[in-house]
Amino acid sequence: MRTSWLVDIMEANRGGERKGIYAVESQNLTVQEAYLRQALADGSPALFEICANMMGPHGNSGKILPVEFIAKAKRSVGKTGFPRDRLFFGINNINPSLWKDESVESALKNTCAFISDLVSFGFNKLGIHARIPLKGDPADQQLSQEIIIAREATLYQAAEGTAAALPDEEKPLYVIDVNPGQGMTEEQTNIVHKEDVEITVDRFAKTTVAAGLPEMKERLLIARIFLGAGYDSEKVIPFDSSLIKELGGCVYRDKPVVLEVLQTDFQPQSVLNQLVDNHFAFLSVGPELTYTMREALFSMAMMENESMIGKPGVYLSNFIIELDRAMQSDPQHWQKYYTGNGFEQLIARKYSLYDRSRFYWEDKEVRKTKKRLFDNLIEYPFPLTVMRQFMPHQYERVAAGELENKPDALVMDAVRHALRRYSHACGWMENIHD
Repeated sequence: MRTSWLVDIMEANRGGERKGIYAVESQNLTVQEAYLRQALADGSPALFEICANMMGPHGNSGKILPVEFIAKAKRSVGKTGFPRDRLFFGINNINPSLWKDESVESALKNTCAFISDLVSFGFNKLGIHARIPLKGDPADQQLSQEIIIAREATLYQAAEGTAAALPDEEKPLYVIDVNPGQGMTEEQTNIVHKEDVEITVDRFAKTTVAAGLPEMKERLLIARIFLGAGYDSEKVIPFDSSLIKELGGCVYRDKPVVLEVLQTDFQPQSVLNQLVDNHFAFLSVGPELTYTMREALFSMAMMENESMIGKPGVYLSNFIIELDRAMQSDPQHWQKYYTGNGFEQLIARKYSLYDRSRFYWEDKEVRKTKKRLFDNLIEYPFPLTVMRQFMPHQYERVAAGELENKPDALVMDAVRHALRRYSHACGWMENIHD
C-alpha cells in the first residue's frame, strides 16, 4: 500500500487543485462494499478510519481488534476486486489516556506497544497525541507544552521504530489534532482559528526534533480540525463559511497547510465543495451512510406494504416495526440520545440524524426480518411506479437500464448516491448525478 497515493492528493490540493479524499468511518459491511465500489468506479483510493477508543488492543469490552478491523474491510475488497495498493487504514486519537487508570509510565508503555502493533498490522495514517493528563498528573491544570512534546516524542519513536523495517513508500503518515487557543470568550471555546493551526504544525516539527527524528516531519499529512457539530437530532448545521475560508489560508514555511475536517456527515454539497477548495483535502463520513441505508430499507418496506398487503400467501416482513422492537428491547445505544415522551422517542428511533439504529443491524431478529423483506421483494416484484414514489433516484437508474431491480442492488446504489456527493467534492466525479 503505497502512501504516495495520499501524499499526491495532499500535494495536488496544496497546489490549488480541487482534489481530496473522503474517509469512511463505518464497520457496516454494506457501507464498506458501497464505498469500495464507488472508489473503484472513480479510480480513487479508499481510506477506512476508526477512533482509537473504539478499538481494543486485546479485544476487551466488546471493542474490535485492530486485525479484525482490517480483515473486515479486506473481505469487501475480495467481493469488489478493489486494488490492494489503493486501500488505506487510519486510526485517530491514539493517546495514553486510553489507559487512564494506570501510571504515566505504564500508560505510555502500553500506548507505545499499541502503536507498534498498528504499524505492523498495516495502519497507514496515524493520529497521535498526549495532551490529556494521566493518573498522577495535576488534575487542576493543563499539561505544559514541554511535557506534551516529550510524551509525544516517545510515542512517535515507537511508531518510527517499527516503521524502520518498511520501505519508504509504506511508512506511516501522521495527522495532528488542532485545538482551540486560550484567548477566547466562553462562546468561542470550541472554535479553532488560523493561528492555532500554525502553532500546532510548529509544535509537531519541534516534537520530531525532540524524538531525534527530524526527517519524520516530511510525513506530516494533515492537520485535523473539528469545525463544530454539523448536525443535531433533527437538523443539519452547515459549517461557518467564513471560518472555512480563514482556515484555508493557513501557511507554514510559505506552504499552505493541508487540513482534515471531522464529521462532514450531512453537510450541504456547497459546503463540501468549499471545504476542498480551501485546503480541507480530507473529509470523513460515517453515520450519513448508515442513515441512508436505513432510509433505503424503510422505503423498500413501504413498497412491500403498498404492493403486497392483502396479497394471498404473502407474509409481510414488518421490517420497520421489528427494527424498533429490537431497539426497545436493548435501549443502551439510544436512550441517552433520545429524550421526550414515548411518541417523540419513537420518531427519533426511526428518523433522528444521530442514526442510533446503526447499532442494531447485526441483531439476529433484524437480520431475519431484513431477509424476509428481500425475499418478498424478489418473489413478488413491485411495479416501477411504486419505486418511483419511494426511491426516485434508483427508479431513474433502473428505468435507464443502469441498475438491477434487486433489493441488495437498490440499497447499494442508495448508499453510493450519498457517497457520490463526497466523490464530487473531492474532484473524482465531474457530475454528482452520474
